[in-house]
Amino acid sequence: MLCGCGYNPSLSTHVFGSENLISSPSAKSSVNSLATSEESESSSSSSSSSSSFGSSSSQSTADMEFSSSTHDYNQIPYIELSITDEQRQFTEQSLFIGDSICKGLEVFGVLKADNVLGVGNAAARNIFEMEFFRRGKGIDFLSVIKDTKPKHAIFWMGMNDVNMTDKQEYCENYRKVIDKALELPETDVLVLSISPVCSDFTPNSRIVEFNRALSDYITKTYPERVRFVNIHDALQNEKGELQWYFSSGDGVHINELAYYQMLHAFFEQVDISQENEPVQSSQTSSSGESSSTSKTSQTSAAESTSAAT
Repeated sequence: MLCGCGYNPSLSTHVFGSENLISSPSAKSSVNSLATSEESESSSSSSSSSSSFGSSSSQSTADMEFSSSTHDYNQIPYIELSITDEQRQFTEQSLFIGDSICKGLEVFGVLKADNVLGVGNAAARNIFEMEFFRRGKGIDFLSVIKDTKPKHAIFWMGMNDVNMTDKQEYCENYRKVIDKALELPETDVLVLSISPVCSDFTPNSRIVEFNRALSDYITKTYPERVRFVNIHDALQNEKGELQWYFSSGDGVHINELAYYQMLHAFFEQVDISQENEPVQSSQTSSSGESSSTSKTSQTSAAESTSAAT
């Protein structure tokens, strides 16, 4: 399935509401508020079918507002909505763990439910307190890792940290998560950067700072078995914001097109030919230089090559 210039995100994407994220210290809602709704969304969905930093057919109100904008759909690049068999095999030996953005990998059917463990409001600062729904019951992420023993534990969170902590505390919180995951000798750890936004949720410059800090921290602290992967740049425009056609409607959560763009960028940076060996960390540049996140015209966004994380 391919996406070309005729793709209309508003007609095929599930919209996550911004209430699923914590936007400010004064908005500390219940950390489990999204768990039930995400579980039902996932069930419904199932039944119906190293660069530098820089579907539902019904329309919600956010969908209609998004589709009524003046965006030029001819700007949308040609992005392949699939991954190779080898890449698919890698994902099936991995567990993606994180927040509602991570959960979208399952909600949109991009990856299998067994390979995604996400829940709304999850963050590096509170992940040990969170319950993830797995086969009809709540369970902590460490128990899932121990039970499934994935070759790769891939953490993708941080959007719920940027407004609640500073970058030093963010790195320290992530260290605790990584250290626990590394207690299983057969599991390596990959950490994905926070994606950009195109809303007033938080300044993109702050996301850049958090990504840069965590990248540097991981490079210095974990010489082996941990890898920071920058997927941020693949989703941004020339202003360092989330590309409008990657937004699910609220400017924070992303859509199906964005998930495939993210995976293409991920696999450009991760050597899956050596998947049976420990992941060797390599320094990821944390400068604000422009870079291309795609090697082919099918997986590159023309407007997402400027600097952000």
